[in-house]
Amino acid sequence: MEAVEKALHGIKPLAEILPPGTLDGGDVLVIGKTIYIGLSTRTNEAGIRQFAALVEPNGYTVVSVPVSGLLHLKSAVTYLGNGQVILAPAYVDPSYFKEYHLLKLSEAEAYCANCLNVNGTILMPEGYEQVRKQIENLGFPVIELDMSEFKKAMAP
Repeated sequence: MEAVEKALHGIKPLAEILPPGTLDGGDVLVIGKTIYIGLSTRTNEAGIRQFAALVEPNGYTVVSVPVSGLLHLKSAVTYLGNGQVILAPAYVDPSYFKEYHLLKLSEAEAYCANCLNVNGTILMPEGYEQVRKQIENLGFPVIELDMSEFKKAMAP
């Protein structure tokens, strides 16, 4: 923490999530002024409450989203952009994201939810041709990547 404080000194105010609170960055998904935080094995309610107290005064809304069977929220949900969300309903309840257009994945395709929008291009795991086509049909260019080593680490 000291190294982070030193590196960011004077740039932005820092705040800590204090024990018993825990918050993992992989559980934090920001879409506009709404911050979805996965309740997972790495993030707990105390951490979510502390985070909400920090950001809600700045106009953000925090939504706690239960995650089951995966490491963290962003393993199951990604905001693609333009109101489009890719989601694995086997691990996250889609009703938390009902205001968005949802690209729902089958359990066999669930790993594709673990993708990333970089400057409008979606980086996604290779080997999921149908999902790639669906994302492209939404208007996003796609780059497929070999994610086999990362996939091994996705278990909770």
